[in-house]
Amino acid sequence: MQSLPAELSNILNLAYEAMIAHPQHDLNLGYRRLIYEQLDPGTDIPPQKERDGLKRRVNLAILAAEKVLPFWEKVYPGNGLPQRCLQLARQVLHGQVDDNEAWKQRDLLWAKLVEMGNEDRENQAVQGAGFSAVQVLTAVLRDERFDPGQIDLNLTDADINPDEMDSAFFAAAAYADGAVWDDASDSGKRREFWEWWLKEAAPMVWGTLQNMTS
Repeated sequence: MQSLPAELSNILNLAYEAMIAHPQHDLNLGYRRLIYEQLDPGTDIPPQKERDGLKRRVNLAILAAEKVLPFWEKVYPGNGLPQRCLQLARQVLHGQVDDNEAWKQRDLLWAKLVEMGNEDRENQAVQGAGFSAVQVLTAVLRDERFDPGQIDLNLTDADINPDEMDSAFFAAAAYADGAVWDDASDSGKRREFWEWWLKEAAPMVWGTLQNMTS
Protein backbone atom coordinates (compact mmCIF):
# COMPACT_ATOMS: atom_id res chain seq x y z
CA MET A 1 0.00 0.00 0.00
CA GLN A 2 1.29 3.46 -0.86
CA SER A 3 1.92 5.84 2.00
CA LEU A 4 -0.81 8.44 2.42
CA PRO A 5 -0.23 12.06 1.40
CA ALA A 6 0.21 14.25 4.47
CA GLU A 7 -2.88 16.33 3.70
CA LEU A 8 -5.12 13.29 3.34
CA SER A 9 -3.73 11.82 6.55
CA ASN A 10 -4.40 15.07 8.42
CA ILE A 11 -7.96 15.27 7.10
CA LEU A 12 -8.66 11.67 8.11
CA ASN A 13 -7.45 12.48 11.62
CA LEU A 14 -9.59 15.63 11.80
CA ALA A 15 -12.61 13.67 10.59
CA TYR A 16 -11.99 11.01 13.21
CA GLU A 17 -11.84 13.60 15.98
CA ALA A 18 -15.10 15.14 14.72
CA MET A 19 -16.79 11.73 14.62
CA ILE A 20 -15.68 10.93 18.18
CA ALA A 21 -16.96 14.31 19.40
CA HIS A 22 -20.35 13.91 17.67
CA PRO A 23 -23.08 13.01 20.21
CA GLN A 24 -24.15 10.00 18.10
CA HIS A 25 -20.68 9.37 16.66
CA ASP A 26 -21.74 10.25 13.14
CA LEU A 27 -19.35 11.42 10.46
CA ASN A 28 -20.81 14.50 8.78
CA LEU A 29 -21.25 14.35 5.03
CA GLY A 30 -19.06 17.45 4.79
CA TYR A 31 -16.06 15.57 6.15
CA ARG A 32 -16.71 12.64 3.82
CA ARG A 33 -16.78 14.98 0.83
CA LEU A 34 -13.52 16.54 1.96
CA ILE A 35 -12.01 13.05 2.02
CA TYR A 36 -13.48 12.20 -1.39
CA GLU A 37 -11.90 15.35 -2.79
CA GLN A 38 -8.51 14.34 -1.40
CA LEU A 39 -8.72 10.94 -3.10
CA ASP A 40 -8.42 12.64 -6.47
CA PRO A 41 -4.84 13.44 -7.48
CA GLY A 42 -6.10 16.34 -9.55
CA THR A 43 -5.77 14.73 -12.97
CA ASP A 44 -8.74 15.26 -15.25
CA ILE A 45 -7.99 12.77 -17.99
CA PRO A 46 -10.94 11.84 -20.22
CA PRO A 47 -12.80 9.60 -20.17
CA GLN A 48 -13.89 10.13 -16.58
CA LYS A 49 -13.67 6.41 -15.80
CA GLU A 50 -9.88 6.57 -16.30
CA ARG A 51 -9.43 8.97 -13.39
CA ASP A 52 -7.68 7.55 -10.34
CA GLY A 53 -9.84 9.64 -8.03
CA LEU A 54 -13.04 8.09 -9.34
CA LYS A 55 -11.61 4.59 -8.96
CA ARG A 56 -10.59 5.31 -5.38
CA ARG A 57 -14.01 6.67 -4.50
CA VAL A 58 -15.69 3.67 -6.13
CA ASN A 59 -13.38 1.29 -4.27
CA LEU A 60 -14.26 3.03 -1.01
CA ALA A 61 -17.96 2.68 -1.79
CA ILE A 62 -17.46 -1.01 -2.59
CA LEU A 63 -15.74 -1.59 0.74
CA ALA A 64 -18.61 0.09 2.61
CA ALA A 65 -21.26 -1.94 0.77
CA GLU A 66 -19.40 -5.21 1.27
CA LYS A 67 -18.93 -4.45 4.96
CA VAL A 68 -22.68 -4.80 5.55
CA LEU A 69 -23.52 -7.52 3.03
CA PRO A 70 -23.66 -10.14 5.84
CA PHE A 71 -26.51 -8.19 7.47
CA TRP A 72 -28.49 -8.37 4.22
CA GLU A 73 -27.68 -12.03 3.60
CA LYS A 74 -28.86 -13.00 7.08
CA VAL A 75 -32.27 -11.37 6.67
CA TYR A 76 -32.75 -11.88 2.90
CA PRO A 77 -30.96 -15.13 2.02
CA GLY A 78 -31.16 -15.82 -1.68
CA ASN A 79 -31.90 -12.21 -2.61
CA GLY A 80 -28.89 -11.12 -4.63
CA LEU A 81 -29.89 -7.49 -5.24
CA PRO A 82 -26.79 -5.95 -3.62
CA GLN A 83 -24.47 -8.38 -5.39
CA ARG A 84 -26.15 -7.50 -8.70
CA CYS A 85 -25.50 -3.81 -8.03
CA LEU A 86 -21.82 -4.41 -7.33
CA GLN A 87 -21.47 -6.57 -10.42
CA LEU A 88 -23.08 -3.89 -12.58
CA ALA A 89 -20.84 -1.21 -11.07
CA ARG A 90 -17.72 -3.15 -11.98
CA GLN A 91 -19.02 -3.81 -15.50
CA VAL A 92 -19.76 -0.11 -16.05
CA LEU A 93 -16.33 0.88 -14.78
CA HIS A 94 -14.73 -1.46 -17.31
CA GLY A 95 -16.95 -0.34 -20.19
CA GLN A 96 -18.82 -3.64 -20.39
CA VAL A 97 -22.29 -2.11 -19.89
CA ASP A 98 -23.73 0.99 -21.53
CA ASP A 99 -24.19 3.85 -19.06
CA ASN A 100 -27.79 4.50 -20.12
CA GLU A 101 -28.73 0.85 -19.59
CA ALA A 102 -26.94 0.88 -16.25
CA TRP A 103 -28.95 3.94 -15.18
CA LYS A 104 -32.19 2.12 -16.04
CA GLN A 105 -31.07 -0.84 -13.96
CA ARG A 106 -30.03 1.44 -11.13
CA ASP A 107 -33.44 3.10 -11.04
CA LEU A 108 -35.22 -0.27 -11.09
CA LEU A 109 -33.09 -1.61 -8.24
CA TRP A 110 -33.66 1.55 -6.19
CA ALA A 111 -37.41 1.24 -6.77
CA LYS A 112 -37.34 -2.40 -5.64
CA LEU A 113 -35.67 -1.36 -2.40
CA VAL A 114 -38.24 1.36 -1.80
CA GLU A 115 -40.96 -1.23 -2.33
CA MET A 116 -39.22 -3.59 0.10
CA GLY A 117 -39.13 -0.82 2.68
CA ASN A 118 -42.86 -0.25 2.35
CA GLU A 119 -43.61 -3.96 2.67
CA ASP A 120 -41.06 -4.86 5.38
CA ARG A 121 -40.71 -1.87 7.69
CA GLU A 122 -39.24 -4.00 10.46
CA ASN A 123 -36.02 -4.50 8.50
CA GLN A 124 -35.59 -1.06 6.96
CA ALA A 125 -32.19 -0.62 8.61
CA VAL A 126 -30.96 -3.84 7.03
CA GLN A 127 -32.23 -2.61 3.68
CA GLY A 128 -29.59 0.08 4.00
CA ALA A 129 -27.14 -2.58 2.84
CA GLY A 130 -29.06 -2.77 -0.42
CA PHE A 131 -29.17 0.99 -0.84
CA SER A 132 -25.45 1.10 -0.11
CA ALA A 133 -24.80 -1.26 -3.01
CA VAL A 134 -27.08 0.72 -5.34
CA GLN A 135 -25.11 3.86 -4.50
CA VAL A 136 -21.90 2.12 -5.54
CA LEU A 137 -23.44 1.90 -9.00
CA THR A 138 -24.52 5.54 -8.74
CA ALA A 139 -20.96 6.55 -7.83
CA VAL A 140 -19.58 4.78 -10.90
CA LEU A 141 -22.08 6.50 -13.16
CA ARG A 142 -21.82 10.05 -11.84
CA ASP A 143 -19.05 10.04 -9.20
CA GLU A 144 -19.73 11.69 -5.82
CA ARG A 145 -21.46 14.92 -6.87
CA PHE A 146 -20.41 18.06 -5.01
CA ASP A 147 -18.51 21.29 -5.56
CA PRO A 148 -14.99 20.76 -4.12
CA GLY A 149 -14.66 24.52 -3.71
CA GLN A 150 -17.79 24.76 -1.55
CA ILE A 151 -17.39 22.00 1.04
CA ASP A 152 -19.25 22.67 4.28
CA LEU A 153 -18.00 20.48 7.12
CA ASN A 154 -21.29 21.01 8.96
CA LEU A 155 -23.31 19.48 6.10
CA THR A 156 -25.17 16.36 7.22
CA ASP A 157 -27.06 13.63 5.40
CA ALA A 158 -30.31 15.13 6.64
CA ASP A 159 -29.55 18.17 4.46
CA ILE A 160 -29.71 16.31 1.13
CA ASN A 161 -32.18 14.15 -0.79
CA PRO A 162 -32.13 10.38 -0.18
CA ASP A 163 -30.94 9.57 -3.71
CA GLU A 164 -27.93 11.87 -3.15
CA MET A 165 -26.80 9.99 -0.03
CA ASP A 166 -23.61 8.01 -0.52
CA SER A 167 -22.88 4.34 -0.09
CA ALA A 168 -21.15 4.96 3.24
CA PHE A 169 -24.22 6.62 4.76
CA PHE A 170 -26.46 3.66 4.00
CA ALA A 171 -23.81 1.18 5.14
CA ALA A 172 -23.42 3.01 8.45
CA ALA A 173 -27.20 2.96 8.93
CA ALA A 174 -27.31 -0.79 8.30
CA TYR A 175 -24.37 -1.39 10.64
CA ALA A 176 -25.81 0.77 13.44
CA ASP A 177 -29.36 -0.57 13.08
CA GLY A 178 -30.67 2.78 11.92
CA ALA A 179 -29.71 6.21 10.64
CA VAL A 180 -28.27 8.81 12.98
CA TRP A 181 -31.68 10.46 13.40
CA ASP A 182 -33.23 7.16 14.51
CA ASP A 183 -33.34 7.16 18.32
CA ALA A 184 -33.30 3.35 18.37
CA SER A 185 -30.00 3.16 16.46
CA ASP A 186 -26.76 2.12 18.14
CA SER A 187 -24.24 4.98 18.48
CA GLY A 188 -21.54 2.57 19.59
CA LYS A 189 -21.93 0.50 16.43
CA ARG A 190 -21.99 3.70 14.37
CA ARG A 191 -18.68 4.73 15.92
CA GLU A 192 -17.29 1.27 15.14
CA PHE A 193 -18.29 1.59 11.49
CA TRP A 194 -16.88 5.07 10.98
CA GLU A 195 -13.67 4.19 12.81
CA TRP A 196 -13.22 1.31 10.38
CA TRP A 197 -14.07 3.56 7.42
CA LEU A 198 -11.57 6.25 8.44
CA LYS A 199 -8.77 4.11 9.85
CA GLU A 200 -8.86 1.14 7.50
CA ALA A 201 -11.05 1.56 4.41
CA ALA A 202 -10.11 5.09 3.30
CA PRO A 203 -6.34 4.55 3.69
CA MET A 204 -6.61 1.19 1.89
CA VAL A 205 -8.10 2.62 -1.30
CA TRP A 206 -5.31 5.13 -1.83
CA GLY A 207 -2.95 2.47 -3.13
CA THR A 208 -5.43 -0.07 -4.54
CA LEU A 209 -6.87 1.16 -7.80
CA GLN A 210 -7.57 -2.17 -9.48
CA ASN A 211 -8.24 -4.94 -6.96
CA MET A 212 -11.75 -4.08 -5.81
CA THR A 213 -12.98 -2.91 -9.19
CA SER A 214 -11.61 -5.89 -11.14
